[in-house]
Amino acid sequence: MKRSGGAKRDLNALEKRRLQGACLLRLGLSQSAISRELGVSRQTVSRWAKSVARSGAQGLYKADRVGRKPRLNDAALRELRQLLPTSSVERRRSKWTCAMVARLIHTRFGVLYHPGHIWRLLKGLGWSFRASV
Repeated sequence: MKRSGGAKRDLNALEKRRLQGACLLRLGLSQSAISRELGVSRQTVSRWAKSVARSGAQGLYKADRVGRKPRLNDAALRELRQLLPTSSVERRRSKWTCAMVARLIHTRFGVLYHPGHIWRLLKGLGWSFRASV
């Protein structure tokens, strides 16, 4: 997952740190000591402790997915890829805009995207952009 600053989170490292926290809790260390040891806030350790009490160490394993679920599933994205021009020559000739792609998605899939967000979706499909002159 990307953070707002663009840096990627290492989800495995975060999970490992949570599980280390669970081990230290089991050993009887204070939440303050664990927070200092692992470089996290005491509130974070408190959340971990509540999760361990509720679900055991299993509650600290990473989730399958972080963040909001995509509005278009994989099948819809494959179909969208087929609906759009495939070669860079076709793209230049047809002059697709983000607003046009947003309308296409709404018409075909019933999903509303703001035109300003479409570039992210298209970038994920392998499109690149350049300013028109």
